[in-house]
This record gives sequence, C-alpha cells and structure tokens, in this order.
Amino acid sequence: MKNFDLSVWKMQEPRDKNPGYQFQEFFVHNIISLGLGQEEKLPSQRVLARLNGVSLKTIQRVYSTLTVTGWIKTVPGSGTFVARESEWQKQNLPSKGFATQLPLSLPELPNARSAELAVPQNFITIGIDTLSPAFCPLTSLVRSMKYYQNKYKTATQIQHVTDLLGLEFREAIRNYFQDMYAFRLNPGTLDFSFDRAATLKRILALLLVEGDEMINTAPQDPALAQVIEELGICQQDLNSSDPDFMARLEAMLKTSSIRVLYIRPQCSYPEGSNLSAEDCTRVLELAKTYHFYIIEEDEYHEFWYEEQPFKPLARYDHEGHVIYMAVLSQLSVYMRNTMVVCACKEFIDLLRSGPKKSYIFRDLIEEKAIVEMLKSGEIWRHAKIARGVKTEEQVRLIFTLTGILGNFSEIRPSSSGLSLWLVFPESVNLMEEMQFLGGHNIGVPFDPGAKVPDAPCHYMRLGFGTFNEDEVIGPARLLRGRFET
Repeated sequence: MKNFDLSVWKMQEPRDKNPGYQFQEFFVHNIISLGLGQEEKLPSQRVLARLNGVSLKTIQRVYSTLTVTGWIKTVPGSGTFVARESEWQKQNLPSKGFATQLPLSLPELPNARSAELAVPQNFITIGIDTLSPAFCPLTSLVRSMKYYQNKYKTATQIQHVTDLLGLEFREAIRNYFQDMYAFRLNPGTLDFSFDRAATLKRILALLLVEGDEMINTAPQDPALAQVIEELGICQQDLNSSDPDFMARLEAMLKTSSIRVLYIRPQCSYPEGSNLSAEDCTRVLELAKTYHFYIIEEDEYHEFWYEEQPFKPLARYDHEGHVIYMAVLSQLSVYMRNTMVVCACKEFIDLLRSGPKKSYIFRDLIEEKAIVEMLKSGEIWRHAKIARGVKTEEQVRLIFTLTGILGNFSEIRPSSSGLSLWLVFPESVNLMEEMQFLGGHNIGVPFDPGAKVPDAPCHYMRLGFGTFNEDEVIGPARLLRGRFET
C-alpha cells in the first residue's frame, strides 16, 4: 500500500442511517483520487470499521459490492487489493499496440447487412425501458452467491454437469410461474434459454420453413425482423392496437395460409396496449379453426398499472396452440436474459433437442442464488416493490408532461411495461427537436439499443425504467417555448 496516512480512509461527511452507499462512493473516490493502481493493497475491513465507527458487517457489505463490481479483489491470507487500472497506468501504456483502423480492407460479405424493417420506423426512443439497476436485489444475490461459491470448492464433475442440465433451475421457474402467475404447467412443459433473438429463431425454425407465412404484430422490432429475414419467412403486418384488429386478422386468415401469429397482447410492440378478454378468447378460437400457432412474447409480466394484471393467452384453454416466451424477471441482467418458454411437452422436447452451446455463458453460482429467491418468493416481493414505484413514477411523469406539453402533444400511458407514448402534431420533426435540445447543452438520453428513424417522425416512445423528474422538466419547458413561438 502507498505511504499515506490512514486518516484519508475516515469519512468526514455526515452519514445516513444506512451508510452503505455513501461508503461505496467514498471508497471509489479514494481509489481514483489517490491514484491507486492494480495490486495496491487496501486497509482491512476491521481497520476501516474501527476508523469510521461503523459495524464490521457494513464494511463487509461494501467490500462485497465493490468486489462484484470489479473495483477490488481479495486474496485469502494476503489481504484486499485494487483490481482496476489507475489513470496513470492507462496513460503510460506502450504507444504501440492496437491501432484505431484496420491496416487492410476486409472483403465485403454477401449478407453483411441488417434486415430492413417491414414497416419503416415512425418513432424515436428516448430513455430506457428496462428496469434500473437500482432495483436489483444485489444484497440477497451476493449473500447467496458467496454461499454457493464456497460449496463449489468441493464440488465434483458430476455435480457440475448436473447443474449445467438446469433441472433445479427449470423446476424453480416452473413452480414460480405456477404459484405467482397461475400458469398450468405440467412437468416437461417449460424450458429456458439465453438470448432473445436466438430463442426466437429456434422457435420459428421449428414452426416454419422457408416460404411459410406468418402474421407479425411487431413489424418495427429490428431483432424480430432480422430473424424473419434470415429464415426466409413471408410475413404480413398487423397492428394489434387497431380498433379493427380482429376483423383484419380474420380476413387475413380467410385469404392466406397462415402458420404463425406473433403477438404481444399485453404490450403490443411498440404501442403498449392490451387485448380485451373477449379478443383473447376470439384469437384462440381462430387459432383452433384455422390451425395456426401463436407465439406470445411477454417482457413485462411483473409490471402492470391496472387493477389486475393482464391474463396472457397461455392461461386460457388454448389446446397447445400458444407458445409463450417471457423474460424470467426484469430485476437483474441475468434474469432479464433468461428466456422462459412454455409450450406443450412435444414442442419443448423438440426445442431441447438442438445443440446446447449456451452452457458456456451460464453463471451457475448466480442461478443457484436465483433458485433460492424464486423458492422463497423474494423475487416476487422485490418485483412488487419495483412495480409500486414505477406506478407512482408513471403517474408523476404523465402529470408533469401534461402540465408542460399537454397543449402540444397527446400523452398515452401504458397499461403495462416501462414506457409511454407522446404523439406530437405531424408538422413536428422530433429528431430536429432533439438536436435543438442538444444545442442548449441538454443531453438527450437516446436508447443505445434502439434504431434511429430514417424519416421525420412525430411519435416518441419514452422509457421510464430509470426515472428522474428534473431531467424531464427542463427539456419539456424548452420544447414548449419553441412550440409557442
């Protein structure tokens, strides 16, 4: 450790009742400001606790979080060390290495392009529509993960292979969906995978062959469009939020040989609308009459803003026509990337018969921690808290936007999900308005994973997965002043 007085590790600021976050920020600030580089030794947990007059458990939790986030590492018997490079180390790297540009041009690949959207995108996406990391049950996850990490020190190869089969994980998810969402899932009717696009591709490839037809209610979804193009599937577009949705669907079925209907009835992409119970029943009747499958994708089953949650098609008497696909939970990145597929056993067996390459991306320690949280109901409790917060935030967001921009736009709340809609007059070009805000030194939080429309648009999809009311008021007032003139 560098020669400096231990007093620099005593926090002088007043502390909250729960000082954990303050200590985390203080600790990271010290690592940066003192120029500590990799392998620099840090004070022990007991020294820090005694120096700051807090419990050892508080400092242990801080060290656990900083370890998980990659700031520090602990070497048994030696102590705790900085795990990240200092700015000095970064600036003094050898000048020769990887250059900015390739020295030779690459050959042009025949299929090296993204699929064009079947319907040109007519909206911009501002903000994030996935849940803020602030809601991640990190304390519970870390505590469980540390326990199972120690258990794995004496694990055998056969135990490792058994865990990779995912039997315990799969069963915990099945029980969770049965208990919390009233799904009727017999053994063998649920599987899990990773990566949404890969899962969609596998499902569609089992149901369709090149040239088959499907109806797509999310034609502006780039990932889905890419999969459909790669498989050579013919698609017809249909908006499930249109008032004449049912009539148009039935007309398509009468004139075309449709094999699959892709739908998000509880959060139609990107409108965020629900189908009525009557429409759900009618869609299933049509599936049985015209012999097609329904792929029902559900990202936001934890987030609804009506008195009761939406009842997905998978909970109706669908006689095997529905293949339900959902994220496990929005609470953490790993759970959000865990795709749950519910279908009849014969289809699940086909789904599982393919090559299993995803095991190399599995985090078995985190999976075991998630299993414990699924069994105890802790994930449900955390999701319920997050839903309560997001319900209040959506109300505040709508109230604020209506008060400032209500004369210049229509604000459409969502019945589920983590985004709402602003519809401006057709004369408004929102990309120009965002450039106007940028010219006034206002950072516009474009969703980094969303496509930017090629043509002028007047629809805005506003995500509130992370919510900051002050971030809304200033830009909204600037836009109002611009519209008023």
